Amino acid sequence: MLKQPTESQITLEVKSQIMLNAEATSRESKSSSKYTQRMATKSCRRESQARHKPLSLLTTILVGTECSRRDEDST
Repeated sequence: MLKQPTESQITLEVKSQIMLNAEATSRESKSSSKYTQRMATKSCRRESQARHKPLSLLTTILVGTECSRRDEDST
């Protein structure tokens, strides 16, 4: 005969599942925001290259920041 799990065992199991789900969700949202930033930077680099400006790393970062600001304003 199977032994029924106690209420506290069930509660612990549910809590651990909730924590695992929360971790996975935060990991997904972090990676998707990184992806969004990377795509914004790529499109900004393309815009800059179209203007034929030699880009230093700092310029790339500044242009990327400007583009993401512009994207946030449009939403």
